[in-house]
Amino acid sequence: MRSVVCRVLPFCLLMFVAGCEWDSSGDDGGWSDSYSWINFSGLYLGINGPIVGGFTYASDDSSTDTVGTVVNGEAGGTASAFQTIITGTLANRPGVVPGSVTIVFSATVANGSSGSFTDDGSGGLSGSVNLVGPDPATAQPATGTINYTTGAWTLTLTSPGLLTDATITVSYSYDAGSATTTTDDSGISVAGGQVDTILVEQVGNRLFFTDSNGNTYEGRFNVVSTAGGDSSGSTAGTVVGSFQVNGTPAGQAVTISGTFTGAYTPANSDSSGSSGTGGVETHGRLSSRSIEGIWLQPSGTANVNGTTSDLDVSTTTTTN
Repeated sequence: MRSVVCRVLPFCLLMFVAGCEWDSSGDDGGWSDSYSWINFSGLYLGINGPIVGGFTYASDDSSTDTVGTVVNGEAGGTASAFQTIITGTLANRPGVVPGSVTIVFSATVANGSSGSFTDDGSGGLSGSVNLVGPDPATAQPATGTINYTTGAWTLTLTSPGLLTDATITVSYSYDAGSATTTTDDSGISVAGGQVDTILVEQVGNRLFFTDSNGNTYEGRFNVVSTAGGDSSGSTAGTVVGSFQVNGTPAGQAVTISGTFTGAYTPANSDSSGSSGTGGVETHGRLSSRSIEGIWLQPSGTANVNGTTSDLDVSTTTTTN
């Protein structure tokens, strides 16, 4: 994994106070430094077991396991501007694995519209669209449906829909035979070995994962929705960020996609923590931090569920 100036040793992560700033320009997008209080760095532990588990795979009548096939980044066409109904069909069907579908809208121009959506395992899709660039203040919710048999999906966007065209890519898993779900991973070979924990390092909108076997993954946030649409860190509420990272443990292409969630509580301004002329540093806390997503590898699909400790965060505002 490449060296990044602002990355720190794992044992320091839980005390790190988002000191790295990020820009709103560049190929990877980003936010202004006013979002520096959004920090999901930490060591994430599994909930009552490994953080990666609950594989879904197929078996045939001869009782010989036939694993599902994973599709990463399948081209889904273009989502046109100012349309509130977007539709598409997965190339591989029937047998789409419930809970494995992620649909991503990528901006085709600078500061264009983008979005990310996941299925709930019961035929429902949900996510949000950023109308202008990656700014969470412009996020609009969206819902939809996915038919696991026909592969057809539909998304309903909040008016006015996208403000610019966006490229659609879809990741999912499908089975050639009837699917069987198990929470017993003893017979499943996780790429690189059983994953008990995941260390997350956030630098701006970039994400770096290291699993308990030392395998690494890189990616970024797709969409972030802040508490009540506030980007200043002055409003309490839930912060949600959808993401996707990729790696090659044991030579297998793995994609992890899902969401980080945290409960943000601001605190009173602390003049003693001022930074620069007229700067007032406000200290808050990001608690109940969790990760939920899907692990996609060529030999199967699994769930990712974990939590990490609370984190003190701070943001600096300018006063006259």
